[in-house]
Amino acid sequence: MRVTGGRACGLKISIPPGRGIRPTSDRVREALFQILSVKFDFNWEGKRVLDLFAGSGALGIEALSRGAADVIFVDVSARALAGVKNNLDLTGFTRSAVLLKADIRSAGLMKKKLFNHCPFDLILADPPYSKGLGGAVTTLVEEMPLLSPGGWLVIEEFSCAELPEQMNFDTGRAVLEEIRTYGQTSVFMYRAVA
Repeated sequence: MRVTGGRACGLKISIPPGRGIRPTSDRVREALFQILSVKFDFNWEGKRVLDLFAGSGALGIEALSRGAADVIFVDVSARALAGVKNNLDLTGFTRSAVLLKADIRSAGLMKKKLFNHCPFDLILADPPYSKGLGGAVTTLVEEMPLLSPGGWLVIEEFSCAELPEQMNFDTGRAVLEEIRTYGQTSVFMYRAVA
């Protein structure tokens, strides 16, 4: 697996051993970042990013490679976070990252751990497929001030997953702008509006 763009383009990143981690393919990652950059004119410089279900850290590392200021990597697995740390060391982005061990299903704990880091310009979520965790992400976004105005939420899910067309929260709402499907993977892209 390689970084597909930016300063670290072409550098290999590793996948932690075991069956619990399903990293986003290079093709889907490259397409996702191109859509945000080109179609939606997302400027990466200085952005704050949250990588939920970080796994190998590939999504957050792609954001750092393109100029994001910092990324908060969240995963429930200590093994996955050790792999993220290794990949950050390999790519030279360790100083721009914070690693948090947390389970999104424990909303109270998530709120406590993320409170001092909010809001984010981009949230990347790649939960295990077919477990309803994409819906848990939308609920968390509705309950917590995670997204900055104009910020983006991207959820990668199984292609048959159903997610809401919009989320409502105190400072506005997030509207589904685009769905892209690549084989069994669908990518849902939401933008926060006032």
